[in-house]
Amino acid sequence: MDKIIYQTGTINSLLQGVYLGNKTVQQILHYGNFGLGTYDNVNGEMIVCDGVCYRANGQGQLEVANPKSYTPFGVVTKFLSQHQEEIGNYDFHGLEQHLLSVFPSQNLVYAIRVTGKFKIVNLRSEECFRNIEGQKLADVLPKMQNMFDLQQVEGVLVGVWYPEYMSRVNVAGFHFHFVDNARQSGGHVFGFELEAGTLDIQALHDVQINLIESTAFEQADLAGFHADSVAAVEKIRT
Repeated sequence: MDKIIYQTGTINSLLQGVYLGNKTVQQILHYGNFGLGTYDNVNGEMIVCDGVCYRANGQGQLEVANPKSYTPFGVVTKFLSQHQEEIGNYDFHGLEQHLLSVFPSQNLVYAIRVTGKFKIVNLRSEECFRNIEGQKLADVLPKMQNMFDLQQVEGVLVGVWYPEYMSRVNVAGFHFHFVDNARQSGGHVFGFELEAGTLDIQALHDVQINLIESTAFEQADLAGFHADSVAAVEKIRT
């Protein structure tokens, strides 16, 4: 069980407007204690850390998620560190390059945890209380999201890395969410400046995917590769 990552929904289904899932927080926590995702109608950022599932609201404030809340896109694993080292003085790009040099293969999936002190973390979260099913994520997210920074903060980067050949299933490359040590603030990470911390990595050899049981998922166009849309909603701060 220490080499399995579980996922509900796909990045392409989320991009194409499939915003209602059929798995609850309680159900996905059965599969893992570490991970990330979002909630139905993209109503906040999901961060799973140390077995607790949090929701970051539109202001980046954390609350323990309702176990009956549903997720259209969530990724979790039972985290067990296979590589640990002390690191420091990395920005997002620098850490990416270091991680790629440490990974034994770029054909596997990895869970990544960085616990440390940050000079700054650039974040995003969002809030939505209406049904946006069927509208493209790149169109609706800019209207719902809020960008903010946390400065001189200690906390945890919760991350995953998927290989390029799985880009229709999940975000290819690095994807990080953040929770502070007080478990009061967090969100989706666009950038950071790490002063010092501990890096833990887990290589994952098995991917289990729940294909959402819904008409919206069955009828969505999931065949294409939407690189610009992924960059717009996951990797570019505007």
